[in-house]
Amino acid sequence: MSARLSDRPWLAGSALAGIWQRGAGMTMLLSQASHAYSVILAVLAARDRPRPEIWVPAYFCEGALLVARRAGARLRFVPVTEAMTPVWPEVEAMTADSVPDLLVLPHFFGAESDGALARAFCDRIGCLLHEDAAHLLQPVGTVGTWGDFVSFSPRKYCGIADGGVLVVRGAKLAAEAEQAATRLAAVPQDTRRERFLLWRNGLPWMARRGPQPAVAFDVDPYGASSLPSVWISAPSSRRLHRLGPTGLDRIAAREAVTAAAIERALRPLGLEPLPRLAGATPYILGFRAPSQATAARAHDALRRAGAIAGSWPRLPPEVLAAPQHFGAAEALRQSVVRISTRYEERRRPLDFVAALEAAAS
Repeated sequence: MSARLSDRPWLAGSALAGIWQRGAGMTMLLSQASHAYSVILAVLAARDRPRPEIWVPAYFCEGALLVARRAGARLRFVPVTEAMTPVWPEVEAMTADSVPDLLVLPHFFGAESDGALARAFCDRIGCLLHEDAAHLLQPVGTVGTWGDFVSFSPRKYCGIADGGVLVVRGAKLAAEAEQAATRLAAVPQDTRRERFLLWRNGLPWMARRGPQPAVAFDVDPYGASSLPSVWISAPSSRRLHRLGPTGLDRIAAREAVTAAAIERALRPLGLEPLPRLAGATPYILGFRAPSQATAARAHDALRRAGAIAGSWPRLPPEVLAAPQHFGAAEALRQSVVRISTRYEERRRPLDFVAALEAAAS
């Protein structure tokens, strides 16, 4: 890799790469984490797999699959338990019909999925493994040590208009990904409007306080959009490089304080925080209710208190069409309430916590 950094604007500098990369490989800067599929599919196309088969857990956000769908990937969904883990005996049974080119292993809400099982499965059948760590700012535990690809989404934390990370692990695969990058169109990403909105929303008098608009809990969240450029914009890249490890550690520490305060405040609402690794600072916190009715009541109370609360995720249509097979995913969708900490940070994150605590007392 002899080209200068400026010749490869998608390449993270060594200090920035060291935040996310574990061992040999390469760290690529994307416009958003879901464009990891743009790179992965380009690698598979070079391996003569132009329409690869991707296996995804049934409990997964449809918006995150938009890039893969548009690229023509064939998606097959893996049953999950109510602990959000793959039902491995059923995964093994699925191989009787076909085998994947790529298996997706998400680390939901700051939890650590069983990467050892996923790695063993992929090695045995000969497919690639993608660890989706978009709910995390940085690796924690063994996150990022199992996948051939690992994706993160720093734009959700860093006040930047765009910015995703794809770690490609291993020198050989990194060389393939670099070749794939040269074949992907470098569409300029104009983020002037988004940067203006970020600046405006950061002004003290723009901080949103008070109740949020009422939204029914059983209405699916809005779908995500796909940015036209695969690669990060220049302003966002400069911001990430300026932040570096020290700046990102400061953000992680801030998020840890916010997350702990929110978790304490929500227990009286009948919500149990979903497990997360010590040190994990997910930008959305997940809380499990004992029933859909309890989840809906808590959701409404949170929004009245000013929280950016909602359901998660917008399930893929294939999953919704087969409740008899993907019932656990639907049960999770109907009982998990999420709180978006990244938005709360711009809108005085503990205001709604204070409101809940005052109401409880």
